[in-house]
Amino acid sequence: MRPTRLNPERLVLAFLAVIILWKGGKALDAVWLLALVSGAVILWTGRPKHRSVSPYVLLALAGLLLWTVLSFIFSTTQNYGFDEVLQVASLTLLTVWAAARKQEDIGFAERFARTVSFSGLLACGIGVMIYVVQPVSRFVGTFFDFRFHTDYWPNAWAQFLLLIWPLFLWVIFTRDERKLPAYMRHDWVKGLVLGFVLACLMLSYSRGGFIAFAGQFVLLGILSVIFQYRVIHWKRVPVALLSAVLTAVILFAGLNSVRQKFHDVQSVLSKVTFSSDEGLSSVSERKDFWRQAMELTSEKPLFGWGPYSFRFVQPHIQTGVLETSDHPHNVFLKYASERGIPAAILLFIVIACALVSGLRTAMRCSSVVPMELFLMIAIAGVTAHNLIDYNLQFVGIALPFWLCLGLLVSRPSAKKSVAIGHKVFISLAIALLVVTVFEGTHLAMSSRARRAETRGDLQSALTWYARTDASLFPRDGWLARGAMLLALNQLPQAEEAVDRSLGYNEQDGRAWRLLGDIYLRWNKRHDALRAYEKAYAFARYDDIGITRGLIYLLKDQDAEELRLRRHEFDMLLNEFGLAIEQNTHFITLGRNVEELVALCDILAETFPEDAQAYRQLARRVQVHANEERAKTAARPRGLLW
Repeated sequence: MRPTRLNPERLVLAFLAVIILWKGGKALDAVWLLALVSGAVILWTGRPKHRSVSPYVLLALAGLLLWTVLSFIFSTTQNYGFDEVLQVASLTLLTVWAAARKQEDIGFAERFARTVSFSGLLACGIGVMIYVVQPVSRFVGTFFDFRFHTDYWPNAWAQFLLLIWPLFLWVIFTRDERKLPAYMRHDWVKGLVLGFVLACLMLSYSRGGFIAFAGQFVLLGILSVIFQYRVIHWKRVPVALLSAVLTAVILFAGLNSVRQKFHDVQSVLSKVTFSSDEGLSSVSERKDFWRQAMELTSEKPLFGWGPYSFRFVQPHIQTGVLETSDHPHNVFLKYASERGIPAAILLFIVIACALVSGLRTAMRCSSVVPMELFLMIAIAGVTAHNLIDYNLQFVGIALPFWLCLGLLVSRPSAKKSVAIGHKVFISLAIALLVVTVFEGTHLAMSSRARRAETRGDLQSALTWYARTDASLFPRDGWLARGAMLLALNQLPQAEEAVDRSLGYNEQDGRAWRLLGDIYLRWNKRHDALRAYEKAYAFARYDDIGITRGLIYLLKDQDAEELRLRRHEFDMLLNEFGLAIEQNTHFITLGRNVEELVALCDILAETFPEDAQAYRQLARRVQVHANEERAKTAARPRGLLW
């Protein structure tokens, strides 16, 4: 093979390693880099000698991409979701590229497994340092953003390890041992290294991760006994297994012992018995999200509400205080509610075809343990975990996941295979690059605007935002402009900005509240009341300040309406008070504590016969919030940042 043939491969593998180690690929710019890499790889590769996959897989991939694009076109929340379109397009190209690359060079699969495994091992090493000296109570590897003290993602980290440990197992145990360093050829040494990875999974304290791992382990045992019984050296298994288990247990206890000198350690018993801080809420909330996703799917079954729309459309059917999420914690329900039932079916077909293809390979291979067996275990584990906690928005998980799918569906030319049109792929790659560069420039300018806004330089921020008017992906740009223009008392311009935001997304309760604030400042009280009513319908369970503004206006404009709805408002007020007292997490989210105190003052003035009860609630919430904030401020800071 010519050296230039390996350049696209090196680009993909290098990007894969970097994105795993860089926040797990959670940042928005990671999606833009993914799009640039995928487009460049397709153009760089040129016309391949082999590019054949099952027609069912090809049609399912093309259908999923097309349906995602159509869903975005008909989306009810078009200020968000464009990044998911880019991600699907990029991963579609790279999935088929990986299938073709395996046809050209079978060694690509091994190099891919090595890259993922060793990048994951390095991420585990970095994670040990983070876990020991930083305040976060669960192991997160490299899945964190040091800029924000709340941006740690232990469940995503657990899902990443579910993906890599089967590949790591294949790399150190089943490939040609002559390729390993001499010290790594001992089974007990291999067990030590594998045990280190498993300890990092245990320290994530992810209940879903533990369940999925147990399922993977059982599935691996069943498939090995059925299809590879004569190939596996069973006498070597006990030594490696015992070494791995002992290492995992010792490291789990040892790292917790070291961490205890700096920070509190999570209790295993409390997690198992659901008596930790979140209690059973993680289970009950997921059930609510699944039910709400099915309800949303039934309303728009064809194209859904639009990519990444769940965070905006779920609040209007929300039933509990701050019980909201960016996704319904289930990959198929996410696709069904946001992109329509056909998209969920197409995704299922792609995964099912990959698993069936891997199973066929395992059945036919009788001389060595095939890599496809471990790819299947990795795909099955990640898919299972995504049934209870969606994390494929992380490029560090999504990219290796889809490359695994590509390796599984790769097959030599056969009667049932079809050659993929090279011109179609080139056209798609060019379109992807053009759109990515165009939107990327607007993304960079909006980033400059946000930094200026953070500094308090509102005029510079507005100037930078004005340069993004043509963007297809405005996100909260118009909303931010409206808030800044309101601060500058430029009310007509602020109203226009918020109207532009609502033109993209009428489901956004934040925009309706901001519009109400603008009208209230403008003394357009009737329009303000209408805007607050809209905001209340969409986001009353997430922002008690909306209720405060609504009651303030009803007090002067419709006292009878306020009297009739008093019980409704009191119930909501008490729910917020109870939530703040029972979950310290709610104290740090927004200004709900201050807004609740202000609302109690309004109600105490409006209904003097119950003024004492309102003031007692306000005092209780304020005292509790002050105590918790004092505890948080007194906690030792991390040694790294």
